[in-house]
Amino acid sequence: MRRILEMINIVEQRKTDHFYALETFGGRGRMLTFDLYRMVDKMDIWEINNEYEKDLKRRFPCANIKICDSIEEIKNVEDNTYNLVSMDNPPYLEPFSMYPEAFRILKNIGIIITNSISSKKINKQTITDEQIAKRYNFYKSDNVDVGHIVKTFINLAHESGYEVNWVLVNPNSIVDTLAMKVTEYE
Repeated sequence: MRRILEMINIVEQRKTDHFYALETFGGRGRMLTFDLYRMVDKMDIWEINNEYEKDLKRRFPCANIKICDSIEEIKNVEDNTYNLVSMDNPPYLEPFSMYPEAFRILKNIGIIITNSISSKKINKQTITDEQIAKRYNFYKSDNVDVGHIVKTFINLAHESGYEVNWVLVNPNSIVDTLAMKVTEYE
């Protein structure tokens, strides 16, 4: 994950004075959340598990920590709030309903980061039939490779009123992390 953040930092070279980020699945604040925190000026971190609140507040003393259901909370955020929206979701819990909301709350120029899972990485013993059906409804296919994931997110960006400036993919053994910079159509 650090690799993709380093790539974003190099590509963007901090072109904005006040970079405001949202992490919707903070967990204990390891990995992406930790790396992201060091790169931004202001950060909101959401997490559903209240047992992680102490760790998050200790690790991120300047962040706004909120214990909430991210899938519901994102609906309450004002349009055009964040420069970056990260959905560092747990494996097999792709937050399909959050994706359009993430574009809505993104500023006119922004970055979306999310984890997705190509079909070959799915462990049939850990994914439910409901999750498989949601994947099919979102991707419109049973056979989802990294190229299909990228194409789906580019289409969603266009449907949300954004053109895509660049896409970075960092595949690993469990999930494929996708980052894309978008600019709102004028």
